[in-house]
Amino acid sequence: MTLEFEDTRASFATSRLGRVLANLGQLATAAWRSSSCRGTAERLANAWNRQPAPMRIRGSAIAVAVAAALQPFLIWLMPATVRPALPQFAYMMVAALAAAAAWRSDMIANAWPSSRLAHWLRR
Repeated sequence: MTLEFEDTRASFATSRLGRVLANLGQLATAAWRSSSCRGTAERLANAWNRQPAPMRIRGSAIAVAVAAALQPFLIWLMPATVRPALPQFAYMMVAALAAAAAWRSDMIANAWPSSRLAHWLRR
């Protein structure tokens, strides 16, 4: 980092606003440690991780398919000035591929360990 950036960061950290934001971050961290939301999120994550791989693939693929299928409707609700330029066909292709992954989740789970992508990600 440059010396100017370090000076700016140090000045901000010692300013009143910087100290307030740092204290808010510490309060949020402390609150998260004892929150019921965290406990619920951990229980859901543990239950999800205990599921067999085909079930996790199927659940994720269904979520992606539903999200991709609803995206054109949500884009239609946006003001025209902020709508993404991606064609609706792209969302439909993602939804179709996700539906195919949900349909063939057993085959994907069995083929994954020997796939090139899995090998590349393990490196």
